[in-house]
Amino acid sequence: MKEKFTIKNVLIIIAFTILFTWMVFNMSEVKNIVDYIISLLSPFIIGFFIALILNIPMRFFEKRMKEAKKAKRVLALFASILIVLIIITLLMSIIIPAIRDIVSVLYENIPYYKEKLADFVDWLNKTLPNVNFNKLEDTIDSNMDTIQVNMTNNILSLLGTTIQIAKNTFHTILKIFLSIVIACYILVYKENLKNHMKKFAYAYFKKDRADKMIYIGKLFITKFNSFITPAYSEAILIGIICVIGCLILRIPYATTIGILVGITALIPIVGLYIGMFIGALLIVAISPIKAIVFILFMIVLQQIDSNLIYPKLVGDAVGLPELGVLFSVVVLGAFMGVVGMLIAVPVGAIIYTLINDKVEKVKLEDIE
Repeated sequence: MKEKFTIKNVLIIIAFTILFTWMVFNMSEVKNIVDYIISLLSPFIIGFFIALILNIPMRFFEKRMKEAKKAKRVLALFASILIVLIIITLLMSIIIPAIRDIVSVLYENIPYYKEKLADFVDWLNKTLPNVNFNKLEDTIDSNMDTIQVNMTNNILSLLGTTIQIAKNTFHTILKIFLSIVIACYILVYKENLKNHMKKFAYAYFKKDRADKMIYIGKLFITKFNSFITPAYSEAILIGIICVIGCLILRIPYATTIGILVGITALIPIVGLYIGMFIGALLIVAISPIKAIVFILFMIVLQQIDSNLIYPKLVGDAVGLPELGVLFSVVVLGAFMGVVGMLIAVPVGAIIYTLINDKVEKVKLEDIE
């Protein structure tokens, strides 16, 4: 049955065309509007994802408690938040002091690195007398001076902008607090919220469209839950292997490096490379040779993860091909940074499933 072109439909098409044309020629303004809306809604968006993550341990506790339903839910929620806060506190207590020490060592050892560089250039000049490496030394030496000056200026600038830092910190803490409050509200009243969302969908949209919206919502939660537990398990295992490997290879700050690699491993495909880069950057301040050893170790670990750990733990949990994972990580990472990378797989899986559902309905014999 062909759709009738009513005045309403024509006006909608014209309005959409004008809006789309304006967006194409005003991309910077569109980006600013989108950034403002995301910033405004960020406590709700972050709160929603915190709720999805906390819901996993919360369901575990709820099943094992014998209290009344409402009391059980509150106690399970409190236990989940407490465990997450303890884990974050332990990780921060290890990572922050270690990074501070590494930066301090890097800053103090710049003269030592310059001296070693001069010795290395002298050795190169003796080994290859026909090549002049002095210009290379001058360039690197100048860059090291610039790094040291920039580090000093940044420290002084940091001390001189304490009020601004305090203000930004207050806003960040307030946003996190609001996100946690929203997450708690979602978890305590999740059944009521689900029912209200259903009623809203059927009240303001046609039945087939409301059905589609509810299907997409359920699909997102299913894909997110099926991805998050295996992904966290993989990240923990990678972190443990990295710590053990760094201890065996006598790499400095093994525990800190292992935790950082485990955290970055939450980002599919590119996460281990990010962890490798950050880890090598920290280790090179102590020992450049150890940094090279660490890079080689991480290349081996990445191969083990790609061929053994990831397929066994994560595998086809979300039903998204590896190319789809990479595409989702790159695109959402460009739009939303690290947060986009973390949610890229479930979001990509939803889009892939919806497209695949449509494709599967098409039969080649009908086309021919």
